[in-house]
Amino acid sequence: MRRFLTRCFPTRCFPTRRSASVKQVSSPNGSILAADEGSGTMAGVMLIMVAGLMLAVAAAAGNLLVCQTQARAIADLAAIQAAVAWRQGRTDDPCALAADVAAVNDGDIGRCVVDGDDVELSVVVATMVPVAPQVERASRAGPVECREL
Repeated sequence: MRRFLTRCFPTRCFPTRRSASVKQVSSPNGSILAADEGSGTMAGVMLIMVAGLMLAVAAAAGNLLVCQTQARAIADLAAIQAAVAWRQGRTDDPCALAADVAAVNDGDIGRCVVDGDDVELSVVVATMVPVAPQVERASRAGPVECREL
């Protein structure tokens, strides 16, 4: 059994075949180092780079989701405000009022159309993602007729 352990689990590992391309260097403490010295460092660097890339992608996706939600909320708020003011006769230009509401909330009006008492508009919000510099969401608001069924 001792012979088996010595042969299979030696205290020093020597390759059974020596290739001409593998350079072996003896260190001061007597161990043999192969040509792959430093490969663990490169693997660690690659692992850190992949983790950093994954964190950057997750941060970009999170920023896009936050900006989409913000754009939807601003579009709804601006459309409702403009439709109510238009219906009550407090403004002659509901699109200008919607643009003011969007600007106060860090958004810009992409398009605005008044159709009867309805106001349909889209809001553009800037993101911090270089691939998608802005997101746009649309909303429509206006009175609904109440009918008895």
